[in-house]
Amino acid sequence: QEMFYAQRLEPMERIFHRQFAFSSQLDVTEGPFGIDWEKYDFMFMYLPGAIPKFKRPPIPIILFAHDFWREPTATQWVLDWLEPEVFLTTYPTQFKENYRFPKNTKVIFHPMFASNFFTRANLSQKSIDLLSVGNTMGPLYQGRRNLNMQLQKFKEQYSSYKLEFSHIVGTLEPNEQEGLEYTDPQGNQIRYLNKWSEYLGTAKYVIFGKMKYPILVGKYYETLGSGAIPIFHQVPDLELLGVKPFEHYIPLYEIEGNSERLKYFLDNYGKFKYIGENAVKWYKDNSDKMLFAGF
Repeated sequence: QEMFYAQRLEPMERIFHRQFAFSSQLDVTEGPFGIDWEKYDFMFMYLPGAIPKFKRPPIPIILFAHDFWREPTATQWVLDWLEPEVFLTTYPTQFKENYRFPKNTKVIFHPMFASNFFTRANLSQKSIDLLSVGNTMGPLYQGRRNLNMQLQKFKEQYSSYKLEFSHIVGTLEPNEQEGLEYTDPQGNQIRYLNKWSEYLGTAKYVIFGKMKYPILVGKYYETLGSGAIPIFHQVPDLELLGVKPFEHYIPLYEIEGNSERLKYFLDNYGKFKYIGENAVKWYKDNSDKMLFAGF
């Protein structure tokens, strides 16, 4: 219940609300105790780090898993015990490689689009040459820190380019005192979740580095829909989206450790602008279809 109603600065819970509104009626509960299971067709459950054990209900279970960086031993027992009919996940390849799934469990890809509702693509008005994004704190993100060191040196060497770094982590806990929007001194209503997409779109290129696991994190979707030309690491689950290098994004290996190649891309934005245009068209054509019809 807490996760479903959380007011966090990311759209996942809001997307789930809309997906269920399209697909079914539902009741939300704090825990699976004292429930008349005959009233329901299935149980949908988040897979967190620690949950109380309960008697498995006599109806199909959809187990949703997002965060991958817990030790497999901490959650493998949940799969062994519940044997869910469906394992719904944003990172199918990595979960399959690191977990043992019951023979009757079907692993299904659940994309992390912000949806067109939260996306504000900008293909024209650019004020930043290159924007580096993503959390860089902790052992998971050494690859992003390495990339940032390269970009900082590039910025010092070529001061004529406008490079920005945005690595602030959004709120992770629900807080009833902090809304998802505010009114600025000029009376403008600022919606945080839309504002992030607007900010990404002010850049010609948006980049983020590798992390410990090659997983399809939310940055991939956000940059593809922004109107900037995405530069990111190729991960296996990109194939599930159908996006292609130099058609929808520039692979990170093109510029990693090669600042002259980065300079070439920045100097030839007009030549590569089609990539950002393709990415936006792909996002508009596919995001809501995969999110809602797919669900």
